[in-house]
Amino acid sequence: MNYILSILLFLGAVSAQDVLVELYGQCGGLSYYGQWQCVPGSTCTAAGTNAFPGYQCYPNVGPIVPHCFPYAQCGGQGYVGPTLCPPGWTCVASNQYFSNCVADANTTTPADPTPDLAGPGNFCGESAVERSSPTDCVPGFACSGPGVYGYYVCVTDTS
Repeated sequence: MNYILSILLFLGAVSAQDVLVELYGQCGGLSYYGQWQCVPGSTCTAAGTNAFPGYQCYPNVGPIVPHCFPYAQCGGQGYVGPTLCPPGWTCVASNQYFSNCVADANTTTPADPTPDLAGPGNFCGESAVERSSPTDCVPGFACSGPGVYGYYVCVTDTS
C-alpha cells in the first residue's frame, strides 16, 4: 500500500512543464512520435528546407542558433553543419571523422503524448491511411498536400 501511495505522490509531483520539449529540442518530423509541445517562449518550427524537414523548438524572440537533433552528427573532420546538441545531450566523438549527440545519463524520453494524432512533419490524411497511422494533426498544425512527392504531412497551421 505504501509503495502505491509513493508512486501516486511522485506522479502527482510531475508538472505539465516537465513533459514539454526544451528549447532546440526535437518536436516533430517524419516518424517522430514524441512530445510536440514546446516550453513557453518557443514554437515548434520546421528545421531544414528538404521535402521532409525535422522540427525543433525555436525561440519566439532573439537569435536562432542551429542545434543538432538527438543522435545526429554534430562534428568530425570535414563535417559542415550545426555542432550544438539540444539540452540534455552532449556531442561525443566516435572517431576523428564522426561525432554525434548522445543523451546525458539523466535524460529520459517521455511516452507518446498524442497516440491518435500525427505530430509536426508526420504523414497525415490519405498518406497516413496507407500506413495505418493517425490521419489528423496535433493542435496548431494542419494536414497539407500533396507535396512535392505526393504525400500529405502536418505543417504549421497558418489559417
